[in-house]
Amino acid sequence: MKKIILGIVFVFASFTMVNANNDIVSTEDVVQFTCDEVASNFASLAYESGYSVEDSIRVYDAIYSNCRQN
Repeated sequence: MKKIILGIVFVFASFTMVNANNDIVSTEDVVQFTCDEVASNFASLAYESGYSVEDSIRVYDAIYSNCRQN
């Protein structure tokens, strides 16, 4: 039993050491969206998926308000 537990510990330790050397990603290439753009995109997707206009507006309001809080 000790060998099994010790083997599991070494497996997790080796994965941690392999993932420890992450590259730093430049944020210059990352596209930043405004809350309005994100909410509009999701509301459009909801409408195109068959939701009513009222439900799409509710989706927009929920996403926009949550985005502005964060």
